Amino acid sequence: PYTKELLAAVPIVGKPFRPPREPGSAGTVRGAGCGCIYFRRCPAGDEKCAACTPVLEERQKGHEVSCWKA
Repeated sequence: PYTKELLAAVPIVGKPFRPPREPGSAGTVRGAGCGCIYFRRCPAGDEKCAACTPVLEERQKGHEVSCWKA
């Protein structure tokens, strides 16, 4: 979800720019103990994302993700 939102935020020349989401807390690594630091801005974020930090795992060779929804 993070990558999709990031790519959607890139303006396209000749088209009016509309932010994909309302601004929210970007999160912080400092002091992070529980939950995904992106869950407040993620369109797929839920209670599990808020409570449990996702583990970094390799989904494909050379492609790692740290997301419960990926």
